[in-house]
Amino acid sequence: SSYGYNYTPMDAIAEKVNEYAGDGSAVQVTDYDIEAKLGNRLRCKVKMTVSNPENEKLRFTFDEKFEIKEITADGKKCEYNRNGDNISLEYSSVSGKSEIGFEYEARLNYTDAMHHKINYSDINSAYLPELFAWYPKILSKSNDIEKNFTLSISPNNTFVTNLNGNELMKREKAVITGRKKDIYIFSGYIGETALEGKKVIMPLEYINNHKAIENAKRYMKNIISHETTEYPLFIPMPQTCETPEEFEAAMEKIRKESLIPSEKIDAIDTFLFLPAGYGNLFSHYMYETNYIACEFLIGEY
Repeated sequence: SSYGYNYTPMDAIAEKVNEYAGDGSAVQVTDYDIEAKLGNRLRCKVKMTVSNPENEKLRFTFDEKFEIKEITADGKKCEYNRNGDNISLEYSSVSGKSEIGFEYEARLNYTDAMHHKINYSDINSAYLPELFAWYPKILSKSNDIEKNFTLSISPNNTFVTNLNGNELMKREKAVITGRKKDIYIFSGYIGETALEGKKVIMPLEYINNHKAIENAKRYMKNIISHETTEYPLFIPMPQTCETPEEFEAAMEKIRKESLIPSEKIDAIDTFLFLPAGYGNLFSHYMYETNYIACEFLIGEY
């Protein structure tokens, strides 16, 4: 495979996008300190500074597959209730501010409907997108604001993160800081090149493949030139529709509702061709000024 999979048996579970739109709460995470060790088991320690002026119950979205070792509040073990991807803490602070800690790990091995690995960490690659609650995210209206992040990472391969503008990082421990709404980490046998005046991150085998590069350039030209009617955000796979007419209707609906506004396209500075796919789809979407596209869109078949 182009992304360094290690061919261990896959869990019989579906792909996962964690929803956390919030509930109007005033609770706010202002700072994240994340220690992440990538590998066959993803191991993380997360400390959060939480502003809670009205002393509300703290509720988080956090993927259900993680095994929680401990949750602490202001340095003391904290009881919690867990229901699927939602966690509520049995804790109240008199000061209006708390230091909340999560220690957890998992053998993450989600797959999409076509059995491609996605939302995972293995021996030499990982795909931890911002859509996925691989770290706890507060359930409140503060989800959509920027937070201070400190990421201390022990990577399993070359990696990129939006926290430092997708700088290609070597396989060595690093500490990265910045302000973001959410962060992602992608690691594997990936490299960086420049095409059509943009930074491009993609699997190394594509960088060294003339046809794949030409496919990427053609794809990017269509996006950059605003010819987006041929490239909606999400492309439904034909096998998910019962008839050709149903497939065409789904495509037309997506064209009308999901196209990226021109001003966002003009702001793109980085294309990432990675194993992005959700809900029976090859996907391509924008996050910040990054255009993230399924690597199979430029491959040879």
